[in-house]
Amino acid sequence: MSRQLTDQLIADLNSRLPDNTTGTITPAVLRSVITDAIQSLRPAFATMWGNHSAAPKSVTLNSSTWTIINASGMWPNVGRSDPTELDYDTASGSFLVKFGGHVHGQQGKMSFIGPNARTLQVSIGYNGIAVGPTQTINCDGKAMSIADDLIWLPPANAQLQFLAKWDTGANAAISITHIEVGAELFTTRNL
Repeated sequence: MSRQLTDQLIADLNSRLPDNTTGTITPAVLRSVITDAIQSLRPAFATMWGNHSAAPKSVTLNSSTWTIINASGMWPNVGRSDPTELDYDTASGSFLVKFGGHVHGQQGKMSFIGPNARTLQVSIGYNGIAVGPTQTINCDGKAMSIADDLIWLPPANAQLQFLAKWDTGANAAISITHIEVGAELFTTRNL
């Protein structure tokens, strides 16, 4: 029993469930075919998250380039459905695209404390390039939250990321108290 692409599922149905004139379709064969179909039809997902309220993670941002939200120990919690379809890389803070050009969803949200009188921007992106809408929030030195998401068709081998930068001004850090990022591949079953 395993996940399979749509064409393989159809071929298996035709070969494992022939016309039952000889009694070859047993309950075990039928259970196996149905289990394969159920496992194959769920979307692939990967998630990384961390609650750092006891020891916030510092990330220094600038205003000229997007920075991947990542730091040592940022991602103590991870999960995925199938690394051959969509995987995570905690060292880079990225999700790894295995099926380029197919529909993926990305989400990122974080709670943080930023310096006073600075405007933080976040976006969904890949390989350090923002591709999603830019969300902005005016920092006031207090705890706040921001989120962004996007449904799109990233290229093969893209590293999907949650990105941030300052609207203007010098480099400055944010202190992240909680962060959750995720990605989902919606269309592999149609390959």
